[in-house]
Amino acid sequence: MAGSSSSTQQNVLCKHKLGAVLRTIKKEKNIGQKFYGCPLLLQNGCNFFLLENDTGNSLCNRRKEGETSFNDVSEKKVAEEKILKLKMKNKILKKQVTELKNEAKMLKLAMFGLVLCFVFAITCIVRK
Repeated sequence: MAGSSSSTQQNVLCKHKLGAVLRTIKKEKNIGQKFYGCPLLLQNGCNFFLLENDTGNSLCNRRKEGETSFNDVSEKKVAEEKILKLKMKNKILKKQVTELKNEAKMLKLAMFGLVLCFVFAITCIVRK
């Protein structure tokens, strides 16, 4: 992709939600082919890349074809982070459920003890 001319295209957005730049490949084997790239390409190393003739294809179609773009990788990282957070939250919730079950057991034992005390008291009163 080194050596390319460019013009801004507002209806194709990169991961930064900026209008992608339409460029023309001037080197390598695809000379003359047009592609969209991030306007911040040189500033932050964003490697958003979409061939001009692929703009009609949805992300899902490109994924089915086995292509992986920077956005796909970025989405995967975000999804992995969400999964990790959900797993941690799940672990905390499981611990809380265990604590609540133990508390419920203790309350049942306390209630059983109170019932025994009540029965014993009633028995003592009835015997007198």
